[in-house]
Amino acid sequence: MFKVLSARAVGQHSIDVATLEKVMLAGADGIEVRAFSAENQEAVEEHLRELARWFAANPLKPWGIRAPRFIGEVSEFGGGLTVSLLNPDKSRRIESMDAVKRAVDSAYMIPFTYLVLPLAGQEDDWSPETVEHAITVLEHLGAFASQMGMKLLLESNANEVGRPERLLEIFTAGRFRNIPVALDVAEASIAPGLQNAFDALRDKLRAVYLSDLAATGRCWPGTGSVDWAKVRELLRALPEETAVVVNQPAPEGVTGDAITEHVLRAFALVE
Repeated sequence: MFKVLSARAVGQHSIDVATLEKVMLAGADGIEVRAFSAENQEAVEEHLRELARWFAANPLKPWGIRAPRFIGEVSEFGGGLTVSLLNPDKSRRIESMDAVKRAVDSAYMIPFTYLVLPLAGQEDDWSPETVEHAITVLEHLGAFASQMGMKLLLESNANEVGRPERLLEIFTAGRFRNIPVALDVAEASIAPGLQNAFDALRDKLRAVYLSDLAATGRCWPGTGSVDWAKVRELLRALPEETAVVVNQPAPEGVTGDAITEHVLRAFALVE
């Protein structure tokens, strides 16, 4: 089991050396960060060189860089139009793909393994046109990720287009054989159910996101209604190198060293 911690989980939306040290102390093998636009200060070359030197000298791996949520994103919570890769408007789709490329390209000195891509948004509906748009996105961004030395990691979610069976239909229609998938256990618990989701994606699962399910939505692992005994059982059937990822923000009021303890307990849920 390869343990990955998001910078978001330790209260950071970008990375510096102090954040990397904190993530490593929390027992993680790798880090996931959210991509920012090239205008963000984290993208300046000297800073990237510092981070690249740190990764070269330490065991923590730059596991994944997550596609931005906004076009022109300057923080996790806003900055412009929402990235909408499957939008009916062709110009919006192109603009969204360009935003992803710009943001990821800003981290070109750091050898991330995956470009984590939530393909579908909450507003996307399933249709033949959606399938065509998805194929174009995966071809385009897949080629881009490959040029950057990364692989696409497609995120399954509870949206109609993002459900496991729909992603598999897209893969079949586009003849995609080697695109790996990430699954969020909280969203899979809603639909189609943990067992069904793992069964459908078993051969393609390369990452499992550990979040819990409360009445108000996703929450910190271990604080909601997810069946963690079932999650452990299902994870045992996956390859050892499958990543388990904690990317939920720490619970409100949890700061400093207490975050590390919460992270360790989250990983322990699936050990």
